[in-house]
Amino acid sequence: MPFYVVGTAVFLYLASVGLWIDKQVRRSEAPICCATPTDFGIPYEAVQMISADGTALSGWYLPSQNGASVILLHGYDGHRALMLPQAAALAEAGYGVLLYDLRGHSESGGSQRTFGWADVADVETAVSYLQSRLDSDPNRIGIFGFSIGGQITLRAAAQIDALQAVVVDGPGFAAIDDIPPPQTTKDKVFHLASRLTFQGLAWRMGLEMETAVIDQIATISPRPILFIATGPPSGDEQRLAQHFYNHATSPKTIWTIPNAKHGTGMTTQPEAYKNQLIQIFDTALLGESWD
Repeated sequence: MPFYVVGTAVFLYLASVGLWIDKQVRRSEAPICCATPTDFGIPYEAVQMISADGTALSGWYLPSQNGASVILLHGYDGHRALMLPQAAALAEAGYGVLLYDLRGHSESGGSQRTFGWADVADVETAVSYLQSRLDSDPNRIGIFGFSIGGQITLRAAAQIDALQAVVVDGPGFAAIDDIPPPQTTKDKVFHLASRLTFQGLAWRMGLEMETAVIDQIATISPRPILFIATGPPSGDEQRLAQHFYNHATSPKTIWTIPNAKHGTGMTTQPEAYKNQLIQIFDTALLGESWD
């Protein structure tokens, strides 16, 4: 193969990696749009928390009626309002709900996004906020995360004992070892390329590479985990959720919604989704048995 062909291919690959890394790190300025808890008929308080490194985190708190509370984490390029359907379902069941913009997103501070690597400290700040409230029992706190918020959720639960129940919907990966073992030539090429990409991501963010979720997830036990995954069994989302599930220890449950796409599980099966969400938190935080 001529040298210029190889050189061009390498250049295009490095350029595409650079663009991907820049997209992952660049702040997301998506405005809070289209709804607040008031549109769901739920009272709320505007909240601003300060994380350990001084980053301001903007959010909403829906007061607890049953003494238990749940932290909600949105996905990449998102904002807290996108989690309002889940927040409303939990609030209607009596739960306090704290939802905030991830660092580097929307109204929260942070000069860059960190692929979730710096966000566990922000979850610790959220836990401390809930523990300071009179309506929230410090021993009855759960967490729910979507997409990259799910990755943060799993890592946070592995490191923060105060989180008593865990739900993730379409969780993302934090490190190369989180990606399921390659099964095809295409998978093998992607796996190899991803190693270089993660090195570049760490360099661009000025952070150490994060420990894989699969190397931490077993420590969440005996606290329960519910994995929610959409798409076909052979799809990336179900494969990754199953990979995490296989490395977790009991109690754990995986619920799949094959006819839904990433982020549409609740709109595809609204009642079943709500029931799954409420059941795990009722069992873990209120001591109620599953039907």
